[in-house]
Amino acid sequence: YQEQLKADDFFCCLGTTMKNAGSKEAFYKVDYTYCFELGKIALQNKASSFNLVSAIGSDINSSIYYSKVKGELEKALEALHFSHLNIFQPSILVGNRVEFRLGEKIGIGIAQVISPLMFGGLQKYKPIHVAQVANAMLNAAQKRADEKVKRYEFEQMMELQ
Repeated sequence: YQEQLKADDFFCCLGTTMKNAGSKEAFYKVDYTYCFELGKIALQNKASSFNLVSAIGSDINSSIYYSKVKGELEKALEALHFSHLNIFQPSILVGNRVEFRLGEKIGIGIAQVISPLMFGGLQKYKPIHVAQVANAMLNAAQKRADEKVKRYEFEQMMELQ
């Protein structure tokens, strides 16, 4: 799709759940392979920025498969050496879902109740609405941070509103 995907700024919000993917291999294909391939296309087409929704706790050395894959993707995208790579690391995403997820609904409710108590180092775990993440992504792409790679957790995303 290199010829069809030309833009100054690329936004990658692709992701799935292990349950929806059905296997680790299928999850990896969506959350790593497709995102990394889009990154390569953006670089080949000389995009000014690549903006990725990842996740809080992403870590290539994590024992949690989800966090490990997110960490691997971040590291692989960094190795591409974009002019500007913005990595957004939200915790719980709040917003309308196509499918009903009871566990997630309960988690969001609890997180929103205790959110006012989350400050300092815990602030990064606050739930954030998907529209706020999207707005932060757009503003970061327009702002062009001085750093080649910039990570945004909850507080930094809220500053971009």
